[in-house]
Order: sequence, then C-alpha cells, then structure tokens
Amino acid sequence: MHPIINSLIAASRTAAKFLPRDFFELEMLQSTSRGTGEFCLKSYTRIKTILKEELYKHSKFLFFSDEEFEIPTNANVVLLISPLDSIDNLSRALPFFGITITYLKKVNQILVPVYCIVNFPIFNEIYYAEKGGGVWIEKIAETHLNKLKRLRVSGCSDIEKALIVSHDINKNSRFLKNTRVFGSPCYEIALFASGKIDIVSLVSLDSIIKPAFELIVRESGGFIVENNDKFIATNQSFVEKLDDIT
Repeated sequence: MHPIINSLIAASRTAAKFLPRDFFELEMLQSTSRGTGEFCLKSYTRIKTILKEELYKHSKFLFFSDEEFEIPTNANVVLLISPLDSIDNLSRALPFFGITITYLKKVNQILVPVYCIVNFPIFNEIYYAEKGGGVWIEKIAETHLNKLKRLRVSGCSDIEKALIVSHDINKNSRFLKNTRVFGSPCYEIALFASGKIDIVSLVSLDSIIKPAFELIVRESGGFIVENNDKFIATNQSFVEKLDDIT
C-alpha cells in the first residue's frame, strides 16, 4: 500500500470514528417522532471538519462536495472529498453510505486521479485504488485482523443474467427484475468493482466523486461509457449491449 493511500485511509478512519455510535442512535430514533435531519447534519459537519484538519497536510487545495469550486491552474496536488455520499441513508439508519477521498496529481500539466479511497464505516470496509496498482478492499474482521483482497469486475457475459444498478431504468424494461438500487453511488460502484454487480448506470454523477469512480472502474478492469448525463460502468462483455439495457 502506498504511503499516501495509507494516510488517506487514516484520515477517513479518524473522521468516521464516532459514526457507528451516531448510527446506533439513529436506529433508536427511527421508532420515535423526533426528526433525524438535524442530527445527521451535525454528523456530516463534524466529519467534514475532521477531514479538513487531517488532509490539509497533503494540499491546501481541498474541495468538498457541498461547495462550489474552481481548481486553480497552479495546483499540483488537489484533494476531492465527499464526507458522506448519502446522508439520506444515514438519516434512515441504512448502512449504505461512504466517505470518498480522491488524490489528484499533475502529470504532464494535467491533473489526474492517482489514488482514491472509499470508507464504509458501518461495514468496516475500505476500498482503495491506485493508478496502475489495481483496486483493493480492506476488511476489519471481528478478530481485528485486516483482510486484503484485490478486486476485479465480473466476467458475466449472459445479458439475461446481468445484475444492474440503474436509477432511471424504464419500468417496463425486461431487466427490471435484475435491477438493484442502494441509494449510494459509492456503495454501488464498490459492488461493481467487486464483481457483484455487472452494470452501473448513474445519472448526473457528482463531479467530486466522478474521478474516483473513473479510477476504480478502470483499475478493476471495467469500461466506462458516457451517454449524455449518464455515467455507465460495465465489463467488456456488455459494452456493445448497453442500448438494450439502459
């Protein structure tokens, strides 16, 4: 593991340390009349504050998903940060949400994503990718031993058996029964990289997390097709068949 990835993972763990406790409290609140929105907003703000403190040592150019930004031309290293990709899931005590950090570095005068991490705090899973180094998952087991595994996209080639994530699939589509939606693009792209989902079609993908997704898809052996406002990730077998599905 590259030292920069290790540092990004450490920052995300520090920021998310309190989240399992907050998640448990939100589970309790589901059976009451109290609203959870303000509670989640405080959690989000706390994560963002900690990440800002932890990551400033890498670059002064830190950009967050809830802020408008324009990357300066003189930036050699930029970090794109999504403190929580699905605060709605958190508010309902659904575990599908992640912290995403992407490290962009100037190569031949162009900023490109070279490292990214996605931390799913409730699952104790961290996915990370390095340009030219593949995609990996680190799981913290009950024994507190870290388990590392390299990930590859699925080898499914039967279109009728393909499992799909699509947020806008036609309700009359014959593929509706094969469609899953988790409400967290980060979790969905992680499932794709793991070979558990064969096709992911996302609409209006957040520009903060898009570079991370591009890195994860390519480093896990997948292919990217962009169609209008859609970001589609698939394996090699289905690249020519996407019109039938999405």
